[in-house]
Amino acid sequence: MDSGSAADPKQHVQDEQGPSPAGLSGQATLIESRSPKATETGCPVALETNVEDNDRLSKIQKRDNEGVNPFISKTKNVSCLGWIKLIIMFPIALVRLILIAVCFLFIWITCAIATCGVSVKPDPATDDLPPLNSCRRCMLWPMRLLARAVLWLLGFYYIHEKGCCYCGTTAPVIVANHVSFIDPLFLFMKFLPGCAMKAELMNVPVLSSILGSLVPIAIDRTSAQGKSSSALKLVLRPFSGAPVTAADWEKIKEEEDKAAASDQVEGVIARTPSKAKRDSRKFAVKKAALKRRERVADGKESPYPPVLIFPEGTTSSTNTLLQFKPGAFYSGLPVQPVVMKFPFCNFEATWSCDVGVAWFAWRMLSQVYNCMTVEYLPVYFPTAEEKKDPTLYASNVRNVMAEAMGPDCFKTVHRYEDMRLLAEAQKLYGGNKGIGLTEGVTHETLATFVTGGDFAEIKVMLQQFREMDEDKDGSISKEEFFKYFKLDSEDTYNDTLYKLLDENGDGIQLCEFIRGKILVSDKLSNDQKVDQLFGLYADENTDLLSRDNFIKMVCSSGLTDEVSPSGQQDANRLTDKVFAEQSSLTLEQFQQVAKTHLPKLLAGLSGLMDMIQRDQDRISSSNSAEDAVGKPVPIM
Repeated sequence: MDSGSAADPKQHVQDEQGPSPAGLSGQATLIESRSPKATETGCPVALETNVEDNDRLSKIQKRDNEGVNPFISKTKNVSCLGWIKLIIMFPIALVRLILIAVCFLFIWITCAIATCGVSVKPDPATDDLPPLNSCRRCMLWPMRLLARAVLWLLGFYYIHEKGCCYCGTTAPVIVANHVSFIDPLFLFMKFLPGCAMKAELMNVPVLSSILGSLVPIAIDRTSAQGKSSSALKLVLRPFSGAPVTAADWEKIKEEEDKAAASDQVEGVIARTPSKAKRDSRKFAVKKAALKRRERVADGKESPYPPVLIFPEGTTSSTNTLLQFKPGAFYSGLPVQPVVMKFPFCNFEATWSCDVGVAWFAWRMLSQVYNCMTVEYLPVYFPTAEEKKDPTLYASNVRNVMAEAMGPDCFKTVHRYEDMRLLAEAQKLYGGNKGIGLTEGVTHETLATFVTGGDFAEIKVMLQQFREMDEDKDGSISKEEFFKYFKLDSEDTYNDTLYKLLDENGDGIQLCEFIRGKILVSDKLSNDQKVDQLFGLYADENTDLLSRDNFIKMVCSSGLTDEVSPSGQQDANRLTDKVFAEQSSLTLEQFQQVAKTHLPKLLAGLSGLMDMIQRDQDRISSSNSAEDAVGKPVPIM
C-alpha cells in the first residue's frame, strides 16, 4: 500500500529539512517541537540539527551492547529505612489498594456498558476486530478519569509531560519504552489507543474485558501462524483512516501476480498448497481492508484509533532499551515516539524478574509519592530505505529514543526472547540463581548457532545443563560431566573433552557450555569453528592471539597432532614453531596454523557434538512424550 498517503499532511516538512543527522544509518528527519502543550494543532514545527545533536547520537550508539542486565531491579534489597517506611505506610497502602480495586470495578463497568452489543469476534473479511464508533468511544471517557485516579493512588500525584503528541492521522503508531504496568495505564488514559499485546492477557478475568474495549491486536507469540496474522494487522491498521488510491489496488494486483508466477519456476511447482492457500487468504484480507477504508472515507465506518506498541516486547529497567521488534514499523508510516522516565531514590518502578509481582505492587503502594516524566519526541518520518527495511527503521527510532533518555541509558543486546530464557532458567534453578545462570548468554547467540531460534530446543539445552549439574550450583564439575555421560575418568581423551568446555578450570558455566556447543555445532563449517575458537582466546581489545593464550588453548584441547594431552613442554615447542619471532597472531595467521597443526581438534569437536546431541535428542523425545499426556517435565 502507498504509505505516503497517510504522511502527506506533514510530508513537506521532511522534504524541506535537508540531510539526515549524522551517526544514524538511513536516519529519517523529525518534526521538532518545544512547546509543553501536548496537542496536535497548538505546536509550532521547526527543525534544529547541529553538531552537538550529532555527537550525542554518536555517543548513544557507542553505548550499544553494554554488559548490562536489563531484567533485574536496582532496588531489590530494602534498607532499614525502607522497612520502617513500609511499616508506617502499611495502613495507607491498604486503603490505596482498596480504592484502586473500586476504581477498576468502575472501569470494568464503564467498558462493559461501552461495548455492550459489540461483537467480540473478528470480522470474517478483514480478520480483525471492528473498531468502536465515535459514540461508544465517548462512553469510555470516564475510564480515562478513573485511570488517572488509579495513578494518583499509586503515588503519581503529578506527571510531568514534555513536547507535543501528533498521534492520529500524522502518526498513526505510538511507540514507547516499557518499564512496568504504569506505562500502558498512562497511555490508555491519555489516548484510548488500540494496542498490540500478548494474547495471554485476553485470558485474564476483568482485564480482558477492559482491554477488549480498546480493540487490541492480540499477538500469539508461541505460534508462527499467530505471529503472521498479527503482523498483517500491524501493517493494515495504521492505514485505516488513509484514503484509497488506484496505486493501492495495483500494488495488491502486482503481489498476486508475483505469487502466482512463483508457482512455476522452470516447470516446477514452487509453492506448496498450504502456502498458496495462506497467500490467497492474505490477499483477500488486504482487499477487504481497502474496501473498509473506502467506507471510512465515505463516513460509513469509523477508522481505528492510533495503535500503541511497546517494541521491546517486555519490560526492562528504567535506564535500558532492549532490541526493538520490527512489528511497529511494518507499515512504513510515521511513528510517534514516547519516552517514559521514572526518577527514583529508594524504589525503581521496574517490573523485573527478580522481584515478585505482588511484592513490587505493594512496595509501589507504600511509597509516599512516585515520580514520572513523559516526553513526546518529534514525529519520526521514515526514509525510503527505512520503509523497505523495518529492522533498520526500528533501530533508528531506538537510537533517537535512547538519546532522549539521557546519558545513563544503555541499549542492550537483549530481546524479549532473553526474558523467556531467563524465566526458564529461574524455573529450573529457582529464583536468583537462575538469573546468575544466564549471565553472558543471549537468545541471539543460541538462535544463530545452536537452536535455529526454536525455543523448545533452548528449553532442551537448559534441561540438559540442569540434569548434568547434580548439586544445582550453576556449574558442571568434571565428576558430574563424567558421571552424566558415563565416561571413564581415567581416559585422557575424556579429560580433553571436558577441558574443551571448561575454559577457566572452575567448572563448566552455562555460557561456557553454550560457547562449546557453538564450536561443536554442525551448523558451522570447519573454517567458522576455527574463527570461533580464535574469538575465545584472542584479546578483546587488540583482536590478537598471544603466545600465552595459544599455549592455554593447546593444553586445554590436547588434540593437536604434535602435542600430548599433558605435555607442557611439547606445547611450548609447538608455540615456538608457530610464532617464531612473533609475539601474537592475527585471525588470518591463526587460520593458516589451524590448517597445518590442528586437524585433530576439529575431529574432537565433532565427537563431542555427537555425544551432546544424542543426549539432547533423548531429552527432546522425553518432553514430547510428556506433552502428549499432559504432564509437566520432571525437574531433577
